[in-house]
Amino acid sequence: GRCIPAGPLREPVQTGLDSDTDNSGVLSFLDTLVFTPDGIRAIAPAVKANNVTGLYRTDTELTSQTTARAALAEVFAEEGAIVESVRHSFDDRDYASALVATEVGDVLYLAFYGAQRIVAVDAFSFDVVGTIANVGIGPRGVALDGERLFVWAELERQVRVYDVTDLSAEPPLLAAIDTIDDEPLDPEVLRGKQIFASAVDPRMSRTSYLSCASCHLDGEGDNLVYDFTQRGEGLRNTIGLHGSAQHLPLHWSGNFDEVQDFEGDIRRHQGGTGFLSETEWSERSDPLGPAKAGLSEELDALAAYVTSLTEIGASPVELTEAERSQGEAL
Repeated sequence: GRCIPAGPLREPVQTGLDSDTDNSGVLSFLDTLVFTPDGIRAIAPAVKANNVTGLYRTDTELTSQTTARAALAEVFAEEGAIVESVRHSFDDRDYASALVATEVGDVLYLAFYGAQRIVAVDAFSFDVVGTIANVGIGPRGVALDGERLFVWAELERQVRVYDVTDLSAEPPLLAAIDTIDDEPLDPEVLRGKQIFASAVDPRMSRTSYLSCASCHLDGEGDNLVYDFTQRGEGLRNTIGLHGSAQHLPLHWSGNFDEVQDFEGDIRRHQGGTGFLSETEWSERSDPLGPAKAGLSEELDALAAYVTSLTEIGASPVELTEAERSQGEAL
């Protein structure tokens, strides 16, 4: 196989693509780079985040279908950099989290993290040739062994095995293998993390486009600047959630006083039906008004997960002893 030398990714910003089947923006959460068996093509699954459109930047509102969606990119090495040659977007799908190619390289199996689905596509046209639904919560790894497909459902704590001999019908499940003996997370925290990532839940998102993890995978932030003028927020940078719930109110503008207030974003901007009843929502839609805590097990679980994110990672900058001492003094 070939190696792509280290270098920056020259990632184009796409504009003018907003519709019900695509959106403008850049690729985010590029966790995986997979070579086809011939070693010639390198493909990266991702989410395409719309850091282009908005009332301030383009005089156009973001919608649940144009904020973010699944995408992949074919890349190659050029003059010490990684250059994108092909980009393909997927309709009604969130983050493309993993992929694997068949032995001859004619079909790609893609995992969609929040949609909890595997989609098989032609490796060159990207036309869909097969699909597997309900592969577990948070599929984040795929592998092939002949005609068996292994899917790691991270938040289900399982590896699921499918017979992909015939893609004309949905492949049958052969086995579901538990990956851990003892769950390290509190049950409510785990439930909250699963909800956080579940774009397939119609209460969270319209047709599997968005979940909280679309911008905050693993509780981190994509560090992109979105135009949220329509929300009264202006240009807003997405930061990591670690430590955020310990310092209420939330957001740059402090417009949420509890994590449960994300019910508003879910309903207004993600196209979800929400986790509160219509009566509860009508009475408590003001994020700084009456509390929503205690009204929905799902929102409370979301809050438990976000609140559990207390540890902040180490700085990527090496501090001198004097700087470290100064920080401890503060």
